[in-house]
Amino acid sequence: MVSRILEQNSILPENTRIRRANNSTDDSEVLVASVQRDDDVSRIRTFPTPGLKGVIRLIRGDHSSALENICNELTQAAKFAANDSQVEFLRKYEESFQTGSLNTYRESQWIWDRDEAPRVDFSSIHTLAYCASIIFPGINLPNEDGFKNVIISNRMATESRALQYPFIDPSEAETFTKHKFPAYHWCVVLHELLGHGTGQMMVETEEGKHNVDIDNPPISPLTGKPITTWYKPGQTWTGQFADLATTVDECRAELLGAYLMDDPEPLELFGFTASSELALKTQLDVDGLQGLSNFNVNTEMGQAHSRAHFAILKCLLLDGNGPVTVVHDGLAKAVRVRVDRSKILTHGKVALGSMLPRLHMYRCTADASACRAYYEELSAVDGEYLEWRETVLANKPPPFVFVHANTFLDGEKVVLREYEPTAEGVIQNWAERSV
Repeated sequence: MVSRILEQNSILPENTRIRRANNSTDDSEVLVASVQRDDDVSRIRTFPTPGLKGVIRLIRGDHSSALENICNELTQAAKFAANDSQVEFLRKYEESFQTGSLNTYRESQWIWDRDEAPRVDFSSIHTLAYCASIIFPGINLPNEDGFKNVIISNRMATESRALQYPFIDPSEAETFTKHKFPAYHWCVVLHELLGHGTGQMMVETEEGKHNVDIDNPPISPLTGKPITTWYKPGQTWTGQFADLATTVDECRAELLGAYLMDDPEPLELFGFTASSELALKTQLDVDGLQGLSNFNVNTEMGQAHSRAHFAILKCLLLDGNGPVTVVHDGLAKAVRVRVDRSKILTHGKVALGSMLPRLHMYRCTADASACRAYYEELSAVDGEYLEWRETVLANKPPPFVFVHANTFLDGEKVVLREYEPTAEGVIQNWAERSV
């Protein structure tokens, strides 16, 4: 309800959180992350809740102190920018943190996107520090003007050496181990560059104005008929799809990568082989089982990527006619994935090719209700899948511990400080970052 009211007032939700007001159980407070604080009650924006008691208050100043430190560092960083575009990007970035304006944040990203790169830019990089609670192997920034993509190579290399779930059938273990890293790299490339980087939203930008010919609308490949839904003024992907937004788009990106992985031209370009393709298909299925470990039986929800991987595995099992089988022994607490090479292209790809356009069209046409009906059923963990989950948890290896370095100024010198890959090292690393 709160999200809908914010959407109607063109307020983006990504840098907000919600809490009940202290003085009333009927009022809600939406806290906006920003340096500027709405300590003066007269500056707080208030919105009614039609048909209900109470109001919604939009209050800036959440995480104010930490963001102020970040803004100070951005000011210093601008002194070392390579060109005027980078200076302007950093200034807009800082302004967005100062005011809490996500529109200003988007402006900063458009400037960064156009800086010294074509519309499709792709880079493999090593990070010195990655300041986030989850360190993803790749990142994509899509927007109206283009997109940039990066692979975090040292993060991926670290994961490839970590202890894995024992889900590979022994007959495929040697081939899988040999090709796992290049196949994983290839999957992330396709996932970021073409998965997240493609697709046009059908949008009514303002009353009566559309980015598509509404008198001659596109034909939906799902129904064979003209599309009937699109994003209305002020509506956004995250606002319309709510809790499904992230997991559905991660699933869409993963599906596109999986569908294109056998294309001979890009495979040859990256120096990959059919064995790499097999390893990637096997990894896709292993990820589906591994995703069960992040399923919460109480809330019936899971981490976005894990839920996506499990949905893809179920698609292959239910609609693929045999490219993948899962062998489960509950007593021995053992579960194995088996991939039938002869059915990867003839059956597996066909199943993925049926699932992919569904999610793509739901997303592009704002058809959240159809998406929810389809995706929630496909990603549901029930029956024998709950039994698989118990076995997965029984075989769960230690979690990854990524600990990056910090840099400090010692006079005119920059000093690099590294930490032990332990829980204590992670805490020390963040504490010494002073944000």
